[in-house]
Amino acid sequence: MDDATRTPGKSKNAKSVPEVTATMKSRRNGTRHRDDKKAAAAIPVASSVLSINHQAQMLGANNVPRPVTAEPVVSNSDNALQPKKRKPRSTQAARARREAGTATVKTPSIETTPPTTSPLVTSSVKSALPQSTQGEEVSPNSTSTQPTRPLPKAPSWKTSWMFRDTTGSPLRTIEAKSLEPDSIQVSSEGGFETLCSYNWQNNGAIYVPGAPPRWSPPALPTTLTQDTGRQFIDQNASRVPKFPFEPAFAALAVMKPNALLDEVDIIVNRNSLRKLLDFSAGKKLDAFCMGLHMIDKTLVISRKERNAQQMIHGASNAGYGHNFEKTFTKPDHGMGNSSSHHRVIRYHIGPLNCVVRFEVDAYYEDPDTAHSPEPTRPSKESVDTITAAMAQLDMATLPQTQSKSRKAPADKSTRVVEKGVSVDPSKLAEIKAKKFARLNEALPQLWFGRTPYFMNGNHNKGEVHSISISHAKSDFPRWEEANQDRLRKMVSLLAELRGAVALVQGKAAVLVYDDKGGPLKVYAMKNNQGVLPSGIIAKHWGNSKEDPQ
Repeated sequence: MDDATRTPGKSKNAKSVPEVTATMKSRRNGTRHRDDKKAAAAIPVASSVLSINHQAQMLGANNVPRPVTAEPVVSNSDNALQPKKRKPRSTQAARARREAGTATVKTPSIETTPPTTSPLVTSSVKSALPQSTQGEEVSPNSTSTQPTRPLPKAPSWKTSWMFRDTTGSPLRTIEAKSLEPDSIQVSSEGGFETLCSYNWQNNGAIYVPGAPPRWSPPALPTTLTQDTGRQFIDQNASRVPKFPFEPAFAALAVMKPNALLDEVDIIVNRNSLRKLLDFSAGKKLDAFCMGLHMIDKTLVISRKERNAQQMIHGASNAGYGHNFEKTFTKPDHGMGNSSSHHRVIRYHIGPLNCVVRFEVDAYYEDPDTAHSPEPTRPSKESVDTITAAMAQLDMATLPQTQSKSRKAPADKSTRVVEKGVSVDPSKLAEIKAKKFARLNEALPQLWFGRTPYFMNGNHNKGEVHSISISHAKSDFPRWEEANQDRLRKMVSLLAELRGAVALVQGKAAVLVYDDKGGPLKVYAMKNNQGVLPSGIIAKHWGNSKEDPQ
């Protein structure tokens, strides 16, 4: 038998060629299977977005993973039949390092389409919701097709004090845009009547009629210090918190003891009128609160402040107004112990008969009119001036040290001292300390107080370099014409408040403006202690049937 057919002798470990080939394939497949497991562990879940074609390339027939590496080149040489040399088994530490490195392999960059927001399918939602007769969707929990109003704001810590004396929901809500101008023109041409005046003393008494300080400017330039210390916001409410209008009636008992107020529609402070005018004009104001009381047919509007005094610490924005008044005015007619001068006048605002109280800063002796007074027609104002002059002559016969103290009635808390002079209203002045004179800004204050003069200390950081003096009374007609619409709207507002309080049980309410740009709200008053002592009401309102307080 030749060599081609002769079977060689087999060694103990010898294998046939088919067996060697099968062993090599098995080892390669095992190695590939382990490599595929490692590759699968390194690819995060995000690999599920791979395209179907890419997945098909990774899998072979019968879902057997194909090798990622290239197929080995089979040579015709005998070496191709020999098994591939195995690499030495790595150590446990090396395998741990390799596995740690595999775990941090970054996911291969896969080109994906950015997600798009699918449009909401509204047809099914519309079909699921009940519809109104107009075809509008209605929430299943809704019982009405009317739009819901936003809930009212809860009072903040800055305004919560305004609601202490209120009870229940607002009885009346008044929007500025709902106000209609009254039909009657508002003008100051009808003149006014001075009812009374008084000075607060530092000891808590009042001088009647008192007197404002005299305008007496120092040489210029003059440097002012910033305002510091405790200052009054509302001295009347600070000294007589229960009845802030009581000091005015204590002065009225001296100057016009028989005055009847049955025909008066409104009793109010000038400060309150300015706020109501600004509201009627649609301005966005800081929060404020007022007390509303009816005495017979008269609406009494009381000023209400969170604190009747404030402490000024000399901050950068403290201002110079108080020190300007002290520096540029001098107490006159024995009023050295006075802290302020107040006046009460009566005039018409459109159809409304109003009594207005306000503070006067000073009086001014105009050198151009001192010897040639303006001719005046007979009016309540001139009659009142004559009466005041006669009272001044009577009081001038008594030495200042003999000024007598008038004992107040038992239901009054203010001690009255008859002392002072009645300064002519044509000399009264409002003074301010601003960088530049702004007469237009001051005109509402001057108009409501019928104050003819306006002085401004023009200053730069407290150094007053000049004084601006304006005869504001001549500008009253121009201001009235420019503000006629808002003045008439304010008349309508006052009339509406008067009518609303008349319907409230107890004839007492609280007016609250707590939301800048919002409405006025009228609440019933929780603890109505009255606005004046019963004795005063019985004396000046002959038709009043109000029960004693």
